[in-house]
Amino acid sequence: MTVIDWLLDGDASIRWQVMRDLTREAPRAVARERGRVSTEGVGARLLALQADDGRWGGAAWNRGWNSTMHSLMLLRDLGLDPASGPAHRAVGLVRERVTWRGCGPRECEDNAFFAGEVEPCINGQVAAVGAYFGRTSGASSTGCSESSCQTAAGTAKHQIARLGRRSIPPSACWKPCSSTNGRAQAAGR
Repeated sequence: MTVIDWLLDGDASIRWQVMRDLTREAPRAVARERGRVSTEGVGARLLALQADDGRWGGAAWNRGWNSTMHSLMLLRDLGLDPASGPAHRAVGLVRERVTWRGCGPRECEDNAFFAGEVEPCINGQVAAVGAYFGRTSGASSTGCSESSCQTAAGTAKHQIARLGRRSIPPSACWKPCSSTNGRAQAAGR
């Protein structure tokens, strides 16, 4: 068995990418295989874990890597077709029902999921999944003012310069961020 045969024998989320990138299958065949991400394997199991309230892991975000944000990022990485019925249903539940209550700063508790909160790293991920799934996101403008995002970018550049090529610790990403009213807010995570 070749490596390509082994990959093609795997999950639909792997097969469609192998077909597209390695075996150069016809676009229709790739699309048909990609469509299986929502109905079989890891993608289908992950979609089935979404609660009726629209959340995964009981939260918009958590450190357990099983939250709504992390699940949407994984579905994007698996290649769930954003135009598919299962994607529309899952993302629609998130849009209609998920807020940042209990997992973000108090001033953001009633923000809809795609409006984001105040932390730039989280808002970047929310904006990325919002763009992928065709949902407009206010995460970059609602959650964090331009000046506080510039401050966060400056902090990141400082950390990179200080640490050189070593990896940046996660705490560098979870520093307090100024809210739109200019008060420093602890990320509370």
